[in-house]
Amino acid sequence: MLKRKVILRTLKRKRSLVALCLIWLLLSFLAAQAQQPSAPINNNEPSDLQKEVEQLREEIRQLKAALAEQQRQLSGIEKHLTVAPEVEVQPEDYAQARSRFQTKLLRKGASPHEWPLVQPPAGVTEVEYASGELRLKAWVNRPADTSRKHPAVLFLHGGFAFNRVAWEQAKPYRDAGFVVLTPILRAENGQPGSWSYFYDEVDDVIAAAEYLGQQSYVDASRLFVAGHSNGGTLTLLAAMASRRFRAAASFDGATYRPDFVNHPESLPFDRHDPREIQLRSPIAYAGSFKCPARLYHSTQSLDVARLMSQRTAALARMRGLDVEAVEIEGDHVTHVPQAMAQSIAFFQRFLAQ
Repeated sequence: MLKRKVILRTLKRKRSLVALCLIWLLLSFLAAQAQQPSAPINNNEPSDLQKEVEQLREEIRQLKAALAEQQRQLSGIEKHLTVAPEVEVQPEDYAQARSRFQTKLLRKGASPHEWPLVQPPAGVTEVEYASGELRLKAWVNRPADTSRKHPAVLFLHGGFAFNRVAWEQAKPYRDAGFVVLTPILRAENGQPGSWSYFYDEVDDVIAAAEYLGQQSYVDASRLFVAGHSNGGTLTLLAAMASRRFRAAASFDGATYRPDFVNHPESLPFDRHDPREIQLRSPIAYAGSFKCPARLYHSTQSLDVARLMSQRTAALARMRGLDVEAVEIEGDHVTHVPQAMAQSIAFFQRFLAQ
């Protein structure tokens, strides 16, 4: 009996040792397998599955981006429809409408952007031009060869004040052989007159164009107008008010100002008179362009601004006018060099005619 118990204990010990050996062998085998390349069938299946997951993720990302773009466009349409009653397309010509209307300013004074009148750099001449009873200043680069007539660009600066940055911005036009004149408008930089927010300033632009066209070294038949931001809006209005220009280019110029709705307290005129807003909105007179025009707008501009530029151009084309909206990559500032290069090519088309 005692011997049997001893044998059983021995067997149990052996079983334990065998079990331990088996476990050790199994672990060694698994470790060896882990270090060896996996079998082809096991390698392909997880790789294909991972590719499918990545493909689904990319499709979801694209769908989200498309949805965000649709929501952005719908938001722009909603904003456009919200303000549309104030800027319905007018049947009359813009120049004729201006001749029968006089803006009523609730307050008179300087423009909201304070900036001292700076001295022109070397090679630039400061001149005076008459706008009604006002004597206003402008910068112009007189060509070295004044014995012949040159094409010219009336360049309208952004903001409500003039500085050297605006002058340098128009350098590509000068490099392309254009005479460039940039007018300083009423109530800007200490100039006489009252700021009217895109109305009386149109008279200043046209007066500056008349001055430029009368210079002996300028070919008045090849006079163009271009402008950035606020200057872009004035460019469009001037191209509707006067036949002086051969073509026009606007860089992120708004065809309708959101300030009319968002910041009415900053306006110098009575916004409750719909004519005051209509006559400051190029989109309301889209059929009045008197020269070919390009409305360059940046990809990062406000949705409502992009939509209204496209709408303005579409309305003009419906009336048989050579007007197009062109989208340029960049923001309000960075898109200008590329847009200006395109405008130079656009202007040069008319130089060859």
